[in-house]
Amino acid sequence: MIDSFSYRREKVIADKEIWRCSDYKKLKCMSRCHTKDRIITKTPGDHNHVPDQAKIEARKIINNLKERAATTTESTHEMIATSSRGLNAAVAGQLPVIRNIKQTVRRVRHENQTPLPNPASLDELVIPMEYTQAESGEQFLLHDSGPGQHHMLIFSTARNLQLLENCPNWYADEHLSQCCLTRLLISSRTMHLATDSTDG
Repeated sequence: MIDSFSYRREKVIADKEIWRCSDYKKLKCMSRCHTKDRIITKTPGDHNHVPDQAKIEARKIINNLKERAATTTESTHEMIATSSRGLNAAVAGQLPVIRNIKQTVRRVRHENQTPLPNPASLDELVIPMEYTQAESGEQFLLHDSGPGQHHMLIFSTARNLQLLENCPNWYADEHLSQCCLTRLLISSRTMHLATDSTDG
């Protein structure tokens, strides 16, 4: 961002980076600048348009969300709510859809291994990709009904389902617990069976 104009990297030649106006395709703006080690070595040329302040503000909001995702344990819902509060229509119209913003937050947290936030409600309960597989790499989360007050998750492996199918006797266990941090009531049901030692 230079003088309220944004640029995209066009190419790299040796240790020199060449940037062109981010509105090059849309407005055919030919403004370019050069940098070396993130220092401007050639100042930008003139633009054929004025800065898009709404787009600039939207970019700042997304960058702020990325920083908070990497450094805090705020819930995704809380971050988006506080960042979008009071926005005018022009800036809000430049932001990605909520679904894409949430994906961005999850990606940043995965890349930075940020501790997961405690969900305040079942609507905020999202299972990260790394927790959907067993240590062997086999799929472990078989069903996720999605956010809501009746959020249902089913964990198992294909082998365990096959064992259940072939076993005549099943044993069920149900447990109701309340998370001490979020006060969420969680009902868990587990299925057990007796197998021969050859089944592991």
